[in-house]
Amino acid sequence: MDRPQGHRSSRALAVTLCVIVAFVAFVVVACSAKTSPSEAQPSTPRLVSLSPGVTATIVALGGAPALVAVSDYCVLPDGFAKVPRVGTALTVNFEQLASLKRGGALTVVGPKMQLQWSDSLKKLASVRVLPWSAPGELAASTRVLGSLLDERAAAETLAKQLETALPEVAPADGARVALLLDAGEAFDGTFWFVKPNSIHGAALHGAGYRNAFPDAVTGPPQVSAEQLIAADPDVILLVANRPLGERRRRRVLDRIEALTPLKAARAGAIGVLGYEGALVEGPGVVSFARRLQRSLDELGAGADRERK
Repeated sequence: MDRPQGHRSSRALAVTLCVIVAFVAFVVVACSAKTSPSEAQPSTPRLVSLSPGVTATIVALGGAPALVAVSDYCVLPDGFAKVPRVGTALTVNFEQLASLKRGGALTVVGPKMQLQWSDSLKKLASVRVLPWSAPGELAASTRVLGSLLDERAAAETLAKQLETALPEVAPADGARVALLLDAGEAFDGTFWFVKPNSIHGAALHGAGYRNAFPDAVTGPPQVSAEQLIAADPDVILLVANRPLGERRRRRVLDRIEALTPLKAARAGAIGVLGYEGALVEGPGVVSFARRLQRSLDELGAGADRERK
């Protein structure tokens, strides 16, 4: 007896559905085999950097395209001039950050920020606070940025360069150096100096010299003229974050050379190292350590003559 027409139609439909399901399953398995989680390409992060040093590190690792906003003081390479500025770690432009969020999730990266901003920032973006005040922290945070950018090899190379250039332990010998900071028009008779327990203080160690103020400093690294004379460094180098014109250079040198009891003043072992970004705590400190060594080697000849 012939089966009902409706039964044959239902069976044909069931067979067709089974074929479709099997085909879809095959496609899914094939695609999974080609793009396993371990092989899938990571999505490019959308980073907001609130620190010049962090921005410089991201750029050095080839991550400039990941920057969707930076702080007002960050320096960007050619071709990225249109990246928005969103204030600083202390004065964040939250309205502008909110507008950027519409383009996708944001990750704010920077050194330890003021706690009052953390809750507000977390409403707009994930916040990645990077330790950034000591040489070891700088190298470790460079590796973290390498992971965020999927540039681990480049980050490891840079981190090792930082560790070599910035030893935290001072050399056993070598001239005693005071690295003074340019106070500009704000000079009030006291001198700010580079403390040994800092990134630029470690660069002094890497250059083969000792800090004239060897004790770790927790407060403001500032001394009076009397304290500078008491320390009596072999060499004094004024460090500026920009080139100094001859008039300003002469003015700041006169302030130090007027302290005639200083052996460095008598030996002519006082100089200036100033260029754009000299004091930025980023990958440029490797170059800073080399420049520092050249400058101090030149000034050290005068100090050696005085010691003899």
